Amino acid sequence: MSKYLTLVHGKRTPKEETIQRLAKALDVTPDYLAGRTGDLDEIFNIIRENKPTENDKEIIATWLKDYFKNRD
Repeated sequence: MSKYLTLVHGKRTPKEETIQRLAKALDVTPDYLAGRTGDLDEIFNIIRENKPTENDKEIIATWLKDYFKNRD
């Protein structure tokens, strides 16, 4: 199987350097290549960068649910 097909099928993850070079060649951001282009990217990036544990994820989900339930 070619390198391209292994990437497309999720059996291989490209190196950061490869992502950067491809993004530059296509004149897009690495986040765009990864499908992270929405309004919530900043929030998701903060979470990803801090590598939350399963417990952290549960706490964050609870905070968000409580916030939106009680914000009115």
